[in-house]
Amino acid sequence: VLSVTDTIPPTFINLSQNITTCDTIIYWTSPNANDNCSLDAVIQTTNPQYHSGSTFPIGSTIIGYTAYDIYGNSDSIQFTVTILPELQPYWSGLPQQFCINDSALNLNDLVTGDTGGIWFIDSSQLSQPLFVPSSQTSGTHTITYLLDNSYCTADSSLTTEIFDIPDVNAGTDTNICGLSYQINGLVNPTDATHYWSAESSYLIFSPDSLTLTSNITAFDFGEYTLILTAFEYANCINTDTINIAFYKMPQPINAGTDQILEFTYETTLNAEIPDIGTGEWSFLQGNGYFSNINDPATLISELSETNNILIWKVVNGPCIDYDTVNITVHGIKIPNGFSPNNDGINDYFVIPGIADHQNELTIFNRWGKEIYHKINYKNNWDGKTQNGKELPEDTYFYILIIDNNTFNGSITISR
Repeated sequence: VLSVTDTIPPTFINLSQNITTCDTIIYWTSPNANDNCSLDAVIQTTNPQYHSGSTFPIGSTIIGYTAYDIYGNSDSIQFTVTILPELQPYWSGLPQQFCINDSALNLNDLVTGDTGGIWFIDSSQLSQPLFVPSSQTSGTHTITYLLDNSYCTADSSLTTEIFDIPDVNAGTDTNICGLSYQINGLVNPTDATHYWSAESSYLIFSPDSLTLTSNITAFDFGEYTLILTAFEYANCINTDTINIAFYKMPQPINAGTDQILEFTYETTLNAEIPDIGTGEWSFLQGNGYFSNINDPATLISELSETNNILIWKVVNGPCIDYDTVNITVHGIKIPNGFSPNNDGINDYFVIPGIADHQNELTIFNRWGKEIYHKINYKNNWDGKTQNGKELPEDTYFYILIIDNNTFNGSITISR
């Protein structure tokens, strides 16, 4: 009898690979085997309590199979199932709001779970774990922390909102005559929270300090600083200031009494001294010379022989008021000749109005010799010398002093 003994073990034909994952429920395909004679069975011999579809513990678990043929020959295989701990992409403490000029935030400082992850803002990966508000646009942004160990991934996201710094314009510094003024502030965006405030409590806002266009009233004259503040959230604040100076209108404004001047071209003005501000004289009509244009009682000379209209203007900052005064000058009219021939017509050297003024008249011949002199002349010179001698027809010269004003010229005697 010929006896044949089989010593060749079965051969596995589909080997399972090692499994590494973060999932705890594991599936695999059970291996099969071939035999040269007759395969008996393929049995899971290592950790048979864990089969495909089982929940595995964290760590490494060896799974082993053995194939048997009917002659007792066998072969075994093993593979390892490694369950990695669940990734923990936990982080917290992200502020819900940022101002666009806030400092950069190191996002890694917010990680409370596993470290070593990467960061994304609105799906864009960051090259560094820094959140820089100024590099982002205003609005809502999603920040994501991602962990990836090549076998599994996990992420966690939080949102925040970035606000622009509001544009604020409180207006232009100004000087105001009086105690009230309308302020007109500008804020962009227009829905930003805003309010007016003042460094002094002596201001009233109407209707209120929350209105960009508001009327302000000061309790007293002086300079005040107003502040316009705007913000979209507490840390995103911008301010602008405006300085407003309130001035008092000078009182009284009185240029003095109108004057009529006879044979004189100068006088002293008599405007009232204002309680505040600086006065200044000028001409509205006529001409003349002011000794001091800022003196209410200045001397004015060389006035025009006309109706001179003078303006007394008083200025206190933006407050301007004025009054006028009329100075009428009646000039002297000296004739250039007369005919003392006793015909009753033009027999005397007559200067109209001179008798009402202190005066002094001196007559000279063409060689400069004084031939007539009279203090308080009364229009009675009849062409004779001081001694009563009749003068020949000729041209003579005079010096006439009236109220300290001196006039000179020539006069012709014709007979």
